[in-house]
Amino acid sequence: MHLNGWQRLWVLIAGIWTLLVASFVIDVGVGSPLSTFAWWAIPPLSLYALGWAIAWVRRGFYGEREPSDV
Repeated sequence: MHLNGWQRLWVLIAGIWTLLVASFVIDVGVGSPLSTFAWWAIPPLSLYALGWAIAWVRRGFYGEREPSDV
């Protein structure tokens, strides 16, 4: 699997977000596992979806490029 720079940035941000949410859950505690999962999953997935949508629109303006022969 080959990750481009934006996907690597997303992995880094998602990892940092996971550590922040985990430390908050350990310090404060939460009522339900579902709310903990929502706090953890929704922001990184939304960020990834936003990046994917922007790339999709950008590809529409520039068109698909053929891979270079280099």
